[in-house]
Amino acid sequence: MEFLGRKGGYVKIRGYRVELEEIAKVLQKGEHVNNAVVLEKNQNIYAFVEPENGVSLTEEYIFSICAASLTDYMIPKRVFVTVFPLNNNGKVDKRALSKLIEGASGCDTLERGTPLATDTEHLIGDVWKNLLGVSVVYKESDFFDIGGNSFKGAKLLVELRQRGYELSFSMLWKYPKAFELAGYLDQATSSGKMSLTKLPLERSSYPLTEIQRRMLLLEQQVPGSYNMSFKLVLATNICLEKLNIAIRQVLERHSVLCTSYLGFNSGTLRKDWVDNFTIERGDAESENWFTERPFDLENEPSLRALYVATKNELIVVVHHIAVDGWCVVKLVNELDKFYSSTQENEPSFLFQDYAFSREKDMDQTTTDEHVQFWVNQFDGSQDVPTLDMFHKRAACESRVEVVSLELDSELVEKMHVLTTTLQVSPFILYLSAYQILLSRYFSQSDVVIGIPVSLRDRAELVDMIGMFVNTVGMRLTLDEDMGVFDLLRGNNGRWKDSIKYQDTPLEKVVEALQLGKRPLFSTLFN
Repeated sequence: MEFLGRKGGYVKIRGYRVELEEIAKVLQKGEHVNNAVVLEKNQNIYAFVEPENGVSLTEEYIFSICAASLTDYMIPKRVFVTVFPLNNNGKVDKRALSKLIEGASGCDTLERGTPLATDTEHLIGDVWKNLLGVSVVYKESDFFDIGGNSFKGAKLLVELRQRGYELSFSMLWKYPKAFELAGYLDQATSSGKMSLTKLPLERSSYPLTEIQRRMLLLEQQVPGSYNMSFKLVLATNICLEKLNIAIRQVLERHSVLCTSYLGFNSGTLRKDWVDNFTIERGDAESENWFTERPFDLENEPSLRALYVATKNELIVVVHHIAVDGWCVVKLVNELDKFYSSTQENEPSFLFQDYAFSREKDMDQTTTDEHVQFWVNQFDGSQDVPTLDMFHKRAACESRVEVVSLELDSELVEKMHVLTTTLQVSPFILYLSAYQILLSRYFSQSDVVIGIPVSLRDRAELVDMIGMFVNTVGMRLTLDEDMGVFDLLRGNNGRWKDSIKYQDTPLEKVVEALQLGKRPLFSTLFN
């Protein structure tokens, strides 16, 4: 006896009541579709489509019909385009169609997933469910295909560390499937955990990272361009003296904020700057001047603050050489805790420890291999024009504008269905749309786009104050004969390959490509 679904065509999928006949009717409305049948097996939906005589329909076309009209949980896991077998009564033989599911050699392993087995696999499955909001995780489930990204990956590192496992982002990219990651964690645990090395106490300076050196060079070229600022609305009974002490505690806690940059090789720790720190005072008219004023990175901390009495606001400005956007929330939380006299645990490692360890453990062979990957990616890119070649810039042209666009809920839902169906992240969808825009606007099929990436690739770095943002150049090509599905899948594959080498310093890539003064890219996507 074989169960072919509930009477009336109703099934439960991810807790939702789904009418299979409703999905079939949607498919039957497709152009050149002669008939459609939808079956459920093991909590998965499978669609069978019979094309009109002499017409060839692709699986991608059928999925596009589904994405335009069905919600996420109603999208079939697999589509079969076939001539329907008939039973003795001349009706569609659903038992014969059901056997196609069992014998589908091309069926994705995720669609017929193997249940989790080991304790580590179950632990990973539980963490992924909570982190990604998915209802089921199989051995073959891929973290990045079911909703994972760099931001959620950083959270995963913290979750696993709290459970006694050390994991780096590079290893997550290398072992993205649940069973692969479980095997790696089991092996890493048995062979000992990785650890950073503390900067020796007798040393008052530490080596700068490649990113810090880049920030220092850019600051010299365009002073004030890498200031980051945020505004805090204060309580009416705020005590400025107590707030000043709290900021001093933050500076003392994170030495990277009190580093003097005398040259491009090392930074000197200036603990004396902590005691001399004072909140500046000003009015609303001085805000712009205060936020845009260049830092003297040799003679002052990388953080300053302005109190505007008329608004009862605190303007905090930090330089990108010491922090990235990830740090802002951390700084605000610590400032609040120190002001409230809440005890904060001392961090195990500071940025100078990371920089010291990075230089000490730098593997030149690995670096050369990573650089060679990017050289291969950009082979022939010297012939690809950058966007600034199309418009001659004035020597001091500068204009900043923020344009916001709110997408309607219906479009967002359709995009969600599309990315879920193709198992690509929303980032890939938006990146591909930006690629199409640039290609059409500048009539270029080959474009290079800069993408900022986070190098917080291990649990100890997730809450560390410091600059951990590198920029990679993605070379993307657009073929006029290429469908949107192929474009998204191709870009997804290229991104997953490239991100494994995301820690390669941009300067080394540019140097290896011998571009001279020509930029590798002139547009960023974040």
